Amino acid sequence: LPRRVSRKLLPQQCLFNLRTDSGRSAQVFGQRCLNRHYQHVHSLPKQCGRRVWTRRGAGYGYGAHCLNKHGYQLARR
Repeated sequence: LPRRVSRKLLPQQCLFNLRTDSGRSAQVFGQRCLNRHYQHVHSLPKQCGRRVWTRRGAGYGYGAHCLNKHGYQLARR
């Protein structure tokens, strides 16, 4: 794929479903996973970042819906 297209494809293994405080589910790309599997983390929109709580404690992630609005897609491999 051309470099500009591949920058917008996010690794599928980094997408997680989480429950919000209100009981709804949200899809989030985990920061640690992205650091390991996606070389353009620094270019992700800051406004999509959020603090998340998992079974392992507090972490950081990027909202999938927000990233999608900014042109990012899930890589289907």
